[in-house]
Amino acid sequence: MPGHRLDPIDERFRSLNLAQAVSINAYEWKMTQDDRPWKKFELNVEEPADQATLLGLYEHLETELDKAGFYHPPEKKPSMVRNLRVPLARARLTDQEVRTFRGVITALSKGRGRVLAKLAEKAATKPTP
Repeated sequence: MPGHRLDPIDERFRSLNLAQAVSINAYEWKMTQDDRPWKKFELNVEEPADQATLLGLYEHLETELDKAGFYHPPEKKPSMVRNLRVPLARARLTDQEVRTFRGVITALSKGRGRVLAKLAEKAATKPTP
């Protein structure tokens, strides 16, 4: 291309330059062999949780936040609830992910980490027979 300057190859990254060249050549070769569109890359993706399951998560979170005094000042509660629900809905959580989040909420609200630490401490100080 007239007037177009190519940057010199960085000698420190020869393997990257080679990898890029191989990738481009493989792609171009594939395009000459088969003009059909590629199959969609498929993952084993679980379906998102249903609305009732998500609503349970929202209510669980909101109840515990209310108990902890999170909604202050109280008149801002509706907008704060919306600010929590929107990104959670956008995440398209699966049933398992919802259960995990609910477990996190329960652990935080009941201080599960502190309880488990006390049990471990008690077990460590107990004399062994």
